[in-house]
Amino acid sequence: MRPARNLSVKVLEPELVSGKKKKTRDLASASLLRFGGFPEPFLAQSEKIHRIWSKNRVELLVRQDLRETSHLLNIGQVEILASFLPERVASPLSIQSIAEDLDVAHTTVSRWLASLADVYFHFNVKPYATSIPRSLKKDGKIYLYDWSAIDAEGPRFENMIAVHLAKLVAFYNDTGQADLALHYLRNKEKREVDFLVTNRKKPLFTVEAKLHDLHLARDYETFQRILKVPHFQIVEGHGILRAFKGAAPAYVISFDDFFRRLP
Repeated sequence: MRPARNLSVKVLEPELVSGKKKKTRDLASASLLRFGGFPEPFLAQSEKIHRIWSKNRVELLVRQDLRETSHLLNIGQVEILASFLPERVASPLSIQSIAEDLDVAHTTVSRWLASLADVYFHFNVKPYATSIPRSLKKDGKIYLYDWSAIDAEGPRFENMIAVHLAKLVAFYNDTGQADLALHYLRNKEKREVDFLVTNRKKPLFTVEAKLHDLHLARDYETFQRILKVPHFQIVEGHGILRAFKGAAPAYVISFDDFFRRLP
């Protein structure tokens, strides 16, 4: 394991560059997006093995791990709930809507979701409301540990980035180097930035996931004027780097170029 770097947003910020770099598709990150981050399907690079592994994983988590750890009786309905979640990734989660679809109480769905999170099926990202006018305060988003279960490429790419950011947060917190948290930004006008990383509850940097868009999504400016922290728009590919000036630096950067700067 390589030694940990001191936590500083400067570690992430590339040097300002001029001009455009050619976008190329990096095979490793493309495979990671398609097959997920678990070793067996990623190393096999096989659609058949991936399908079998995914089916077995869900059955193991829900029918075995969940039954043993939570003592839930409605395992069949929890399995249906789990099948709903890939389509609900990357958007504020309406528990009431799911409760109506399953014809159960709001509190029941909340309890089932907490049980699924306990067996590492998904994790939650809460909105950041401090100093943000008209911010959402309650509706969280969910992301799956196995993002390959998501059909749509855009939400799958966002989910992949969410998992890597969550690992960053866990690494620095578990090693005692920082007190990080992962949030997202959204106001009542539906302007949104996918992720905000904070340290000791203070904003550190923001991240937007855009699979192919090399032009900065403008919603970040609404929040950057208030937070004044660096913003990174991460895209698929290799060797992509564009720098922009504003209330704080902003970058369009390829997935591998961003995350190779992290421990």
